[in-house]
Amino acid sequence: MENITGHLSEYKISTARIQNKCILVENVKEKLSDLFRRRIKELGIKNVDVASRSGFSRGYVGNIVNETAPTQSGQYNLSPDAVSAFAKALEVSESEILEALNYLPENQNTGIKKPTTPAEFFDALERLGLDIQFAGGRKVLEGLDEDDLQELLDTAVASATAKGKRKQARI
Repeated sequence: MENITGHLSEYKISTARIQNKCILVENVKEKLSDLFRRRIKELGIKNVDVASRSGFSRGYVGNIVNETAPTQSGQYNLSPDAVSAFAKALEVSESEILEALNYLPENQNTGIKKPTTPAEFFDALERLGLDIQFAGGRKVLEGLDEDDLQELLDTAVASATAKGKRKQARI
């Protein structure tokens, strides 16, 4: 009897260890507050640092992190300027912020690779259904590196999304 109890006890301990290490997570989207908390931890900074970097108040950042915004859902709807400022402050793409806000349709969250050339940038716009006109034509993008092109793509998506999913914009 003692031997069975010992095995049962051992089984419970090893099962608990396995359960603690093996958690199945499927199709769980990161909320804005989760994104903020994760990046704050990864960057080793505090809410006040995010506030300083973004130009928003500590209270505003705290409300986002703690989901205590004075709205029914407890979350904010960010303006394109806020999306851009927080993306820079947290060192993430604007698309990540928009995904956390659930602003991008599923097909826009994945499958778009980082553009490395102006041609790839315009291809990505086309696949996203965005028609962007540049004052100086397509040539104004020549000389931009892939990070600049990605930032421009993120801004275009954020702008189009924030403006009621208008399909056209002028830059």
